[in-house]
Amino acid sequence: MKGIAKKVFSIILALMLSFSCFASAFAMDSEVSCPLKITVNSNRERYSLIGIAKVNVTIENISQEAVEAIHADVIFDKLIPVKKASVVSIDKDKLNPGEKVTFSYNAMLSSSYDALRPLQKLLLKFVSLFVRKSTVSDPVFYLSAYSDEVIPLEFGGIESSEIVRVWYMGEISQKDTDNDGVIDYWEHLYGTDKTKPDTDDDGLTDWQEIHDLSTNPLVVDTDGNGITDYNEDFDGDSIVNGKEYTYATDPTMRDSDTDGLSDYEEIFSYKTKPTAEDTDNDGASDGWEVLNGFDPLTANRSFNVSESYGEVSENNPVSPTVNITLNGNNAESLTVEPVGIEKNPLLSENVPGYLGTAYEFHTVEPFDHATLTFNYDASLGQIGDDFQPRIYYFNEENGTFEELENQEVHDGYVSASVTHFSTYILLNSVDFNKVWDVEIKPVDYEGDSKTGVDIVFA
Repeated sequence: MKGIAKKVFSIILALMLSFSCFASAFAMDSEVSCPLKITVNSNRERYSLIGIAKVNVTIENISQEAVEAIHADVIFDKLIPVKKASVVSIDKDKLNPGEKVTFSYNAMLSSSYDALRPLQKLLLKFVSLFVRKSTVSDPVFYLSAYSDEVIPLEFGGIESSEIVRVWYMGEISQKDTDNDGVIDYWEHLYGTDKTKPDTDDDGLTDWQEIHDLSTNPLVVDTDGNGITDYNEDFDGDSIVNGKEYTYATDPTMRDSDTDGLSDYEEIFSYKTKPTAEDTDNDGASDGWEVLNGFDPLTANRSFNVSESYGEVSENNPVSPTVNITLNGNNAESLTVEPVGIEKNPLLSENVPGYLGTAYEFHTVEPFDHATLTFNYDASLGQIGDDFQPRIYYFNEENGTFEELENQEVHDGYVSASVTHFSTYILLNSVDFNKVWDVEIKPVDYEGDSKTGVDIVFA
């Protein structure tokens, strides 16, 4: 069988590679020059159905710099590698200018190729029993530049093709002639001028266009809308791209330091630093200070802060406010949030004396004291024998309500001082206390009968 195979096996089409190199580091996905020349050749054009093709691959460095970390793969799809001599991938630490590396592989048509007829598949399966297969690892994929070549093959009139892919890591000379942040090697790939920081003279350096803005460093107006790349305002903060670099701000972020103020507001309205979240270094961000009426340019040792949750209304008859003194690091952490039954079923309208939603108060760090004020709608009642609103602390450990001490009670609001935050609720203490004022008599057994009260907790 081996003798017959040698007579019918032949070699494939000779090809000279015309290729494109793609650099994933280039955000525009544009085609660039490749420092490697890849040649694929053989001495025959067509093969029999069961023929074996030997393909030779040569990789040559045609650039003026060394190219490092080269990896080549044959990505098999319709073919399978055969024979012990096959090399289907290769690694090279470095190729100096003019240096070459070569490898070759043998391949035959795969019997699983969909274009084959049943009898052809059967024949290939039979022949493959007598051919030593080569082990193929999964292709390696780098985040770097690469070149692809699709190799057309013909076996018994059936057309096929495989891919030779060559990756290279570009970890080469770091020389940067014009000091624009783009090394000469990549300037060559992008087609920019390695002696000019701004190849297209639009006011933006090649690095800024390639790395930050993803604009074309070879064209003054990348999108052709009549506005130069320099004068575009990509982040919509009313500062053009080019001026953002003057202020050291990010042209792709409206709020470079994420403090809640736009770069424009910081520079022109509040005179704060657009690249510093807390200009006066007092622990509170510039945006929070402005929002809460403080001067972001004057450091504060502490902040008298007030936080509330909406206005009292028919749909929201109880609304809290908290007044507290906090340092800058803690001031922004103050929150007031409603606690619905989906979060805690025990805090429902079934609570005796229920007047409105419970609220959770929170800060990241401890504090000395705070004043809670629960405002309520007048429709809930007027202070008297049947209506005495009070603030209760909900003890989550045992599920009980504890009335706060020393409360100030007025028509429309109730306030109290606390030294820690948790969940609080406003209840009518008259109705709440009635539950516990009910006299629960012990069971009295008289013969076979019982008198008294049975209490069932569901």
